[in-house]
Amino acid sequence: MTFWDSVKAFTLFTALVSFVIIGIGVIVIQHISNSEQNYTTIINSLARQQEMDSAKDLIRIDSLVVFNLLYRAKVYSYFNTDSTGNRYYNSVDDISDNDKKNLNQDFGEFKKLYLNEMYFGSGS
Repeated sequence: MTFWDSVKAFTLFTALVSFVIIGIGVIVIQHISNSEQNYTTIINSLARQQEMDSAKDLIRIDSLVVFNLLYRAKVYSYFNTDSTGNRYYNSVDDISDNDKKNLNQDFGEFKKLYLNEMYFGSGS
C-alpha cells in the first residue's frame, strides 16, 4: 500500500464521517423545528381555549344580569299595580292588613306563574 492509497482512504473515510455528521445534524435540526411547531400549536390552542372560556364567562354574567333586570321589572310591576292598574304601594305602611293577606296570596300565585315561566318556560 502506497502513501497515496492511504491518503485516499483517509480522505474517503473523512468524507463518509462528515456526511454522517451532517445527516445527524439535519435530523436533529428537523426534530427541533418539529418540536417547536408542536409546542407553538399547543400554546395557541390553550390561548384560544382561554379566550373562549373568558367569552363564555362574560356571556354567563350578561345573561344573569339580564335575568335579574327582567325579574326585578316583573316584581316591580306586579307589586306597584293591581288588576285595574291604578294602585301603587310606596311602602309597607301603605298596605292594610287585609291587603297584606291578599298580597301574600297573590305573591304565591306570582311565584307559581311567573317564576315557573322564567325558569321552565311554561305557566304551570
